[in-house]
Amino acid sequence: MYHYTQTWWDKEVRFPIKSVYVEGNRWLPADAVIAKTPLPIGQSMLGVDLKAIADAVDTHPWIEKAHVYRRLPSTVVVYIDEVEPLALIPGNPMGVIGCNGTYLGPVWHGSTWDLPLLAGVKSTKLRIGEPVHSEEYMAIINCALDISNKAPEVFRMISDFYQKGDHIYMTLEDGKSQVRVMKDAPDVNWNVLKEFMLKNRQDFADQRVQIDLRFPQWVIVSPIKG
Repeated sequence: MYHYTQTWWDKEVRFPIKSVYVEGNRWLPADAVIAKTPLPIGQSMLGVDLKAIADAVDTHPWIEKAHVYRRLPSTVVVYIDEVEPLALIPGNPMGVIGCNGTYLGPVWHGSTWDLPLLAGVKSTKLRIGEPVHSEEYMAIINCALDISNKAPEVFRMISDFYQKGDHIYMTLEDGKSQVRVMKDAPDVNWNVLKEFMLKNRQDFADQRVQIDLRFPQWVIVSPIKG
């Protein structure tokens, strides 16, 4: 009986993999994650190296951390923590900068989600999966990160960023308001801008205005000619 049982166990594949399931993804298509998993269908789940799979999935630029586990009898589950996208950059297709300051690569399926555009940043000068170190782009990316971290409500008001000389300009979602800050200003009080937009913007509803945030507790508003 022992010999029969041992022969049966050795010949048959126990708990064969029939599917790979992806959880935790909001932005990244499941197919892109599965493509990173070296899991031949039909292999026994008992012999799968879960760490090796997680390490392989972690190489995807959109994935901060992958967790892989077995769900008996036949499914391998890959749970991912994604890198949150920060902004789009021009290109065909457009590219994406992550909240970790890394270039995540091009968007897919024509998706733009609801992210601001970093005008003037060129995807052809960036390498997928690597942090952006170019001084040419660091100021504008750091500005976007600062607003996103400190005042996410304000960040959602912005449709695009661009840099001109020593200043960074932002166009707000109303299409008429332009915000100006110094290129390397580390202590902008973004909540002042939020309060202005919520309480005072109606006073300038029919005008194109520039909102200057050079001073911590003040909003300087001036009309844009033309």
